[in-house]
Amino acid sequence: SNCKLPEIGTFTPPKAKPDESKKWDSIIPVPDDAPEYNPGQTFNPKSSKMRNYRPTRQDAYRDANGKLICFVVRLDFDDGQKICPTITYCIGPGGEKRWCAKRMPAPFPLQGLDELAKRPKDCVLLVSGEKCKEFAMHEMTGFIAISWLGGDQTVGSVDISFFFFKQKTA
Repeated sequence: SNCKLPEIGTFTPPKAKPDESKKWDSIIPVPDDAPEYNPGQTFNPKSSKMRNYRPTRQDAYRDANGKLICFVVRLDFDDGQKICPTITYCIGPGGEKRWCAKRMPAPFPLQGLDELAKRPKDCVLLVSGEKCKEFAMHEMTGFIAISWLGGDQTVGSVDISFFFFKQKTA
């Protein structure tokens, strides 16, 4: 047969910008002189772009001394999907500091450590997620509700060392 298929060119996808997030490191805890977090000015180090987040929730994580560690913001979409990025205060190239959509390296903090440090002998209720923690705080008043960062898939990467501190005896 003399039927010849025309040559088809090959498709080359455009090159993605290099992931710059490895150049940004979380500062834990957040320094006292850090500016307040503004969700409308969230830097995404993967794309090197500012993002205008409009969170439906913004939950702070604090250490046992009450110092701010990070925020988790919940972004709900019209199709019912959601994402909950971790926002940390970071230092990047040239010493630039800003709030970034970047999770700190594991082990991840627990939310509610500041409350637990104030009431170390109270019963603890460990729940999954910031919404569940807030609900438990209001509905189960005899407990200190705590949660962990990153959802169910990160429970194995949570720092639980706080539970093993030694009480001072008189």
